[in-house]
Amino acid sequence: MPKLIDFTGKKIGKWKVLKRAPHKKYTKPRWICQCECGTIKIHYSSNLQSGQSMQCRKCGSANPPNKSHNMSNSIEYRIWRSMKTRCYNKNIKGYKWYGAKGITVCDEWKNGFLRFYKDMGKRPKNLTIDRIDNDKGYSKENCRWATREQQYQNRSPRKKKS
Repeated sequence: MPKLIDFTGKKIGKWKVLKRAPHKKYTKPRWICQCECGTIKIHYSSNLQSGQSMQCRKCGSANPPNKSHNMSNSIEYRIWRSMKTRCYNKNIKGYKWYGAKGITVCDEWKNGFLRFYKDMGKRPKNLTIDRIDNDKGYSKENCRWATREQQYQNRSPRKKKS
């Protein structure tokens, strides 16, 4: 069994480790920590050691939870995620038609779903996001909610495979 690292008094990110937490039914060592903002939380040794726990949710985190806007299950959120994926994930099939051609998402939208939602609003039923000018990226000025027919009329010509 590995030797227990004593985190008492150490500062890890915004957490200060106060003392070891009682462990009646837990086998892994846990620690009572206090964030700079005053929040107290118990963390496993492994999370402190790996840097997985650096600050509380109240102070924000490097990867804020999607639930901060309570819209992670909405169609608008899925559209926003898909838009970013098409432009930045080289491992997906659609990347060649978007990211590989230089299509990007404006910084305001790329870095925040709520800004995208504020600019585009609730998706009208049966409409999808469409870039007005297919040579430009996703932005408030270049996007609209459109029918499938409008999108078809607006698409870039694709070469047929021989």
